Parts: sequence; structure tokens; C-alpha cells
Amino acid sequence: MRQLLRQGITGCAIAVVCCCVASAQQTRVANPTFMIDLLTLQRADDKGSQNGDVAEQDRLGLRVEGRGTPTHSVASSTQLEMTLESIDRHDYRLGDPMIYEVVVRNTGGHTVPFPSSVQARRFSRGMSGARWAAVSLQVESETLGRQLVGSDLLYGADAVTGSLIHLAPGQSVRIRVPGTWFFRSAFPTSAPGHWTSTAEVKAILQIHEDKEQLPVITSTNSEKVIINR
Repeated sequence: MRQLLRQGITGCAIAVVCCCVASAQQTRVANPTFMIDLLTLQRADDKGSQNGDVAEQDRLGLRVEGRGTPTHSVASSTQLEMTLESIDRHDYRLGDPMIYEVVVRNTGGHTVPFPSSVQARRFSRGMSGARWAAVSLQVESETLGRQLVGSDLLYGADAVTGSLIHLAPGQSVRIRVPGTWFFRSAFPTSAPGHWTSTAEVKAILQIHEDKEQLPVITSTNSEKVIINR
């Protein structure tokens, strides 16, 4: 009797362990986090042309003609939520390199295709499912006003295998972005020649579907950094 009882307990324990392992495996499969590391992705040389390259004037993302009224795309865009996960430092001088990471999560009920390629020359406007995304940091302070830094572009289309990540509900993609503390916009005329400014930094994501510009997604959090000139 005792031996049967021990066998029964052992069997239950094994069953529990198996169930836990199966449950963990199901969780990993159902909710993986994808990674796009722009530090390590090999960029194609867009200055030259190779066989199969899309002509420059036809490339996706070089020109957005108007801001039309998207149909299904707006619903896909508003399903996404973004957080600024990290920034490598909190004290910079203009011209310094930086690395930041964002996580984009599908909080809706439908799968959302997300671009993941950096090779612009492979994509043309009019391709089925063509879309591109610009990820940036938005910096705001009294000295600087509002500026964008660290921008990078991602491209995707149904016709280019592996260029789209399909984010199922609950899934997310982490994007690691290198950049430089360089402001394209002019400084306010009131800014002195040398200054130190404490700025609020948020991540910005702008997705375009061919010619349609979708609503801007701003990170739900922000970081404070000190910028010196």
C-alpha cells in the first residue's frame, strides 16, 4: 500500500512538472519578443545600383505624397504601444554617439505587420503590403525647443521574404538604435553659444503604408538627459 502511495505521489509530481514545462513552452511560443538590432544588421550600399535594385525615384519611403485617409491601417497603428526601454547615458555633448532601445507591443486583438529591414533599395512604392517606419527620439527643453535625434528607418513588404515581423496580440519587438546627438533643426535665436540643458526625451514611431501616413506613436514614458554644447 505504501509503495503504491509513493508511486502515486511520484506520478503526480511528474505530471505537475510536465504540465509546468508544457505551460512554459506554450508561453514562450505564444508571446515571443522579437529583436531588431540596428547595430549589427548589415546595411546595403544604397549609393550604387545592383541587379534587382529598385530605381531611386520608385523606392519606398523617399517620398510621401499627401496624407490620405487610411482605412484598416489606422486600427493596426493604434493597436501598438511603445516604451523607451533604455538610453546608454544621461549626460551628452553635441556630436556624441548614443544607443537607445524601444519596445513596441501589440496591445490590440489583431496581428500587426511591422517592418524589419534596413535595405531601402529592395522596396518600391506599390509593393503589396509595403510599409516603412521611422523611429526617433524627441528631445524637448527650454533651450532647445522640440527636436528629433537618432532617427532610423525600417522597411517591409509582403514581396520581400523576412522583411515583416508579424506581431500577434500580446507580442512585442525590441529595437536597438544607434544615433548621434545632432539636431537637424536650427536652435532658437535665444540659445547662447555655450549651454547646458536638461531635456525630456521620448521615443517617437511614425509608420507609413506606401503613401499613407499613420498616426504618430509616442512612448508612454520618458527619460531625463543633460545636453552640453
